[in-house]
Amino acid sequence: MGRPGELKRPVLADGPLKELNTALHELHLDAGLPSLTTMHRDSDKRISRSSLHDAFTSAARPAWDTVDALVEILASRSRRTTPEQELDRFHNLWMDAARSVLAEDPPPPASQNAQAAESGIFWVIATDVVQFSSASDDAQAHMRLRLYHDVAEALDFAGLISSAHTVDRGDGQLNLVPAEQTRIAPVLGFLLHLERLCIDHDLWDTGMKLRVAISRGVLGIGQGGWWGSELIPVSRIVDSQPLRSLSRESGAQLTVAVTEAVHAELSDLKPRGFRPQFHQLRATTKEGHISFWAYQAPPGV
Repeated sequence: MGRPGELKRPVLADGPLKELNTALHELHLDAGLPSLTTMHRDSDKRISRSSLHDAFTSAARPAWDTVDALVEILASRSRRTTPEQELDRFHNLWMDAARSVLAEDPPPPASQNAQAAESGIFWVIATDVVQFSSASDDAQAHMRLRLYHDVAEALDFAGLISSAHTVDRGDGQLNLVPAEQTRIAPVLGFLLHLERLCIDHDLWDTGMKLRVAISRGVLGIGQGGWWGSELIPVSRIVDSQPLRSLSRESGAQLTVAVTEAVHAELSDLKPRGFRPQFHQLRATTKEGHISFWAYQAPPGV
C-alpha cells in the first residue's frame, strides 16, 4: 500500500494525454505531494476523491472541471508557480488530449449514439447548491437528489430534457443544451419552473438554495468529453465570490447569473411575465476580470 500523496502513473502511449498526465504529476510533486484527502478538502469537497484519484492514475482523460480544480489546488501550494501562470498551459494540454481522443477513436454506429460527436451553439447551464460542503452527509445526499430531480423536471417542463447533456460537478451539475436558432424562450421556461420548484420546496423543506449561471457559445461534445472556451466563464461565474455572497446573504431560494451577451438578449427581448431585477456584478478570476448580471427569485413564504 502506497503512502498518502503517492499516486501511481497509468501506462499511456506517447502523446497529448500522456503529456497532460505527466504535467499533473509534476505539479503534484511541486506542491509537495498532498494526499487525496487534502486535495478533496482544498476543493471545498466540490470534486470527489475518486475523480481526483482517477485524474492521476486512470488512462482515461479527466474532466476539465477536475483538472481546473487541481491546477488551483496544486499551484497554490507550489513555491515556483501560481494558478494564474498554469491555467492556460493546462487548458491547452487538456484541449490537445481531447482532440487526440476524438481523432483516434472510430466513430460509433449511428444506431448507438447519433450525437457521439457534435459541435454547435449550446446553452451552458451550471447549477450549484449553496453551502453544500458545510452540510452533513445525510443532508448532502438529500440535496443532490433534489437538485437532480428539480433540474430534470425544469428541463422537461421547458422541452429541453431530451437534448440535454449533463455532467456532475460534486456540489452541482453542468448541462449543455443545443441552442436551436439561438431561441432563448425555452431557457426562460426552465428558469421560471425551477424558481417555482425552489419556492414550493421551501414550504416544507429546509430551504435549500441554488445558484445558476447561464451562457451560450460554440462548443463541442464527443467521446473525449466537452470542450470550448464558453465552459470556463460559466464555471467561474457560478463559483465567483460576489455570486456566492449574494446567494448566501439573502433569503432567495434561487440566484441566477447570466453573461453580458445573454443579459443583452433578455433586455432586447423583454419577455412577457419575466421582469427580474438584474444587478451587475464583477469578479476577479484566474483569467482576469469578468462582468455578469444576476437576479434573485423571491424567497418562499
